[in-house]
Amino acid sequence: GRGLMTTALPAFLAWSAGTHGLSRFTAHVYEGNEASVRVLERCGFRREGVLRGAIRKEGVGLDMLVFGILVG
Repeated sequence: GRGLMTTALPAFLAWSAGTHGLSRFTAHVYEGNEASVRVLERCGFRREGVLRGAIRKEGVGLDMLVFGILVG
């Protein structure tokens, strides 16, 4: 809740793009993890889809949200 990931993620993306020539990044987030969704959206990621019932956590089926970003 202190904005550390919102600062670190863009730096990591820039480093990865510059050092390794990567241009596309994907992130998967469990449904209900709104803090992670906010970080990704603040950093420019777009929601690209939902993998319905993709995981089970503590015996409960959850969707997996898929986010992506193009860098450079």
